Formats: sequence, structure tokens, C-alpha cells
Amino acid sequence: MKLDWIIFPPGSYIFLTLLAFLITLFVQIVNKKTIDYRKLRRLNQIQREYYELQREFLRTGNKKIKKKMEKLKPDVDRARAESFSMSMKPMLYVTLPLLIIWQLLRPIYMEVPIVSLPIELPFLGIFRRNSALSTNVLGFFGYYTLVSYLLSFILQKILGTTLEVEQ
Repeated sequence: MKLDWIIFPPGSYIFLTLLAFLITLFVQIVNKKTIDYRKLRRLNQIQREYYELQREFLRTGNKKIKKKMEKLKPDVDRARAESFSMSMKPMLYVTLPLLIIWQLLRPIYMEVPIVSLPIELPFLGIFRRNSALSTNVLGFFGYYTLVSYLLSFILQKILGTTLEVEQ
């Protein structure tokens, strides 16, 4: 089977956009299933309150605030450790499939320009690793990253996987 239609635009746009959507959806569903967002929001709120107290103490030097901070410190340390481990849990399910997908796509799209930007962006060279593409061209990884990042905002709102504090 010929793969030319998914390697070069416009087929590459469609394929990579669909791939980015499916991967982002997979990641968000794994996040939703493995993370207790209500608990994570509470843990983050504990940390946020502690850091606000810390800023207030640094500003005023009030000893009552320092005493309150010392009392809260063990809870904050536990909340920090628990929220970190909870946030890392989805990586157990996501990392290997993503590595496999990228290893399969890398030889196909290695030097294929996907999007030509109207201006040169010198920092894009960081992602190139000796690529022949110019600094105003996004390859498949750059295009995927851009689309995935935009889609993740939308899917996080739809699936309720944001870490915004509930009002």
C-alpha cells in the first residue's frame, strides 16, 4: 500500500491532526480514569494556602503566621508527595504506546516539511537534531505538538480533567 497520501500535504495534515486527536483523547481518558481530580484539587488547595501563608509571612514577618505554617508543614509535604504520585500514575499507561507510535512515524516523516510558517523562528532549531528543515518549517513532531497542545485544552474542558479549583 502506498503511503504517499499521508506523508505529504494535504494528507499529512489530516493524518497527523487525526493522530494528535486520538492520542490526546487517549491521554485524557487515561488521566480521567487514573487520577481522582477532586482529591488532587483538594491537595493542590492545601499547598496553595500554605504558599499564600508563606508569602504573607515573608511580607509581614508575623510570628503567628510562622507558627501556623509550622503546624501545616507536614500536611503540605504529604499533599505534595501524594499529588505528585497521583499525577505520575497515567505515565505508566501512556509512555510505552507513545514511544512505539513515534518510532513507527519517525522514519516516515523525518525530513518531510508539514507546515511552512510565514516567519523564521530560531528556537525551532532546538527540536530539530541535525534536521535539514529550515527554521520557518514545522516537521511532523512540531505540527503534532502544536495540534495536540491546542486539542488538549478543549478535551480537558470537555472531560473535566483540568486542575482548576471548583467554586
